[in-house]
Amino acid sequence: MKIEVIERLRLKRRRMLRGTYAEIGGRRLTAYSGAWAFYVPRIGVKILHSFQGFCHCIHASAPRRHEVFEGVARLRGNRYALEEWQHAYETSVARRAAENYVAACRLYDHGLGPRVAGCVVALSLDAFYDDDALRSFGILVEDLRGYPHRQQVTLKQLKSAGVAPDRSASCIRQQIRGYVSDLNSVVGVMPVDAEAEVLEIHDQLERVCNRC
Repeated sequence: MKIEVIERLRLKRRRMLRGTYAEIGGRRLTAYSGAWAFYVPRIGVKILHSFQGFCHCIHASAPRRHEVFEGVARLRGNRYALEEWQHAYETSVARRAAENYVAACRLYDHGLGPRVAGCVVALSLDAFYDDDALRSFGILVEDLRGYPHRQQVTLKQLKSAGVAPDRSASCIRQQIRGYVSDLNSVVGVMPVDAEAEVLEIHDQLERVCNRC
């Protein structure tokens, strides 16, 4: 598996709330930021938002981390329990990147998702939501905007590929050109019966970091 290393990456907000951009190696690149990850199409990297090495959600409705762990967070709606938010925030970005990679590979192999070339390690992620520059991880994945349209992926097809949908099935509702793209949520998309594969990828990512 290919693992690309980015020494330093800055994720910044544009002025006047016009989205985000990434600074990598002196280049300013357009970045599309979601609740749990951001995508830089020019170089095909999707990297998880990271807070002290753990998964982080930047959506306006997300509860604050310290309130989640103190058990006092006021949750909007009843879709997710406090324990599920705790689990999401306790998941390391390395672990989640490994889960993303295995799920994304299965989707691609069944013609349901974009081509995945490997994983990415950002040794230093300096993001607008955190004062500390820490590492994060993600996947190398092609830009679906250049893909031809196809029929929408069904839940049955997703499960046949060995992939479980996220809790709200947004991966089915929010497809791009008929392909599954969004893998992350409080209870996100997961590869089924894949613990050994996930651990192998996770260990590879950690080893790369330890060598750098």
